[in-house]
Amino acid sequence: MNFSREVFGVIPVHALNGYRARVPQKVEPGIAHVAGDELLKLAVRMVAEVRPDYPTEWAAINAVAAKLGIGTAETLRTWIRQAQIDEGVRPGTTTDESAELEKLRRENAELRRAGDILKATSAFFAAELDRPHTHSWSSSTNTPPCSESSRSAVS
Repeated sequence: MNFSREVFGVIPVHALNGYRARVPQKVEPGIAHVAGDELLKLAVRMVAEVRPDYPTEWAAINAVAAKLGIGTAETLRTWIRQAQIDEGVRPGTTTDESAELEKLRRENAELRRAGDILKATSAFFAAELDRPHTHSWSSSTNTPPCSESSRSAVS
């Protein structure tokens, strides 16, 4: 089996800098390699379809996990529970709600960082304004050398 063609498609293996995809070892010949959401949906649907053939849901989950080459049956059980929550069959936080919460947490953290930067900046400038300045200007004019009045006098 040439993994560079089948697993990585047209991407040359040398372009991946040594990265190798984790390929399930117990996949039945008739089951296509699918990834991500497709595998999740397929697995959840398969458990629902074969559940009547097994004495317990756990037995059905174990069989489907082994058939699809999913790492552990617990992973598949978690997918099933989350699918039930998303469908409204089971109480809990849906996938969309979790994604929204995570987005809001990231935004909140970014706003806190920006607030901290603004506090530090304002404290720095407040300290600059409170610091007594020594002037090297002539005491008779009492104006800085580059003020408007000195520019108009030069022009």
